[in-house]
Amino acid sequence: MTESAHITSIDVLGRMRLAMLKFRGDAGDALGGAQMVIQRYVDWIEHDCVKHWQNQVRVGWEKIAEARADLERCQSLAMDGERKTCHDEQEALDLAKRRLRRAEEQLEAVKHWRNKIQHEVAEYRARVGQLGGWLETEHPKAVAALERMQSALAAYVAMQAPTSEVSTSGSAGEATGMARDGESLPATNVADAPPPTAFDDGEIRAGVATPPGAP
Repeated sequence: MTESAHITSIDVLGRMRLAMLKFRGDAGDALGGAQMVIQRYVDWIEHDCVKHWQNQVRVGWEKIAEARADLERCQSLAMDGERKTCHDEQEALDLAKRRLRRAEEQLEAVKHWRNKIQHEVAEYRARVGQLGGWLETEHPKAVAALERMQSALAAYVAMQAPTSEVSTSGSAGEATGMARDGESLPATNVADAPPPTAFDDGEIRAGVATPPGAP
């Protein structure tokens, strides 16, 4: 079965090829930009945030140690007979403990979101990897296919179909020859011919009346 295609514009293939080339450039730029943004946030949460709150936890323990030492010193002076409630030292120790607890909570939250982000980034890269692979392998094949189709259709349109030219002189000559043949061999209607005549000597001549005894 013969298949055919209804082609209205070959230039559409060229415009589609240009659009696909532009898409590859835009997609590559978008993927590159997204990768930079993702990496910046990953570095921020994995290094800056984690290190910051780890440092705050360390400082918190140091503050607690200092506040506890101050409180113990105050309490030792009170035991020596000095009248001192050590209220300020106790409040400083309580404040250091609250700050340490907050730093530890923030550190745990940062670690939780770091793990969450790492999971999401892995999912994103797996999906984007398919698009990147298509851009690297299948996209050039698609562009090349469009180029081949455009070239093939352009070559087909440029082909000149053979024209059927009838020679006027040849046709006239054939017609004249047929007319001459018709004059030399006129059509004979058998029904119009006279019937054969039987003569005494048994000779039969079609269409001619010959008297008996004629040569």
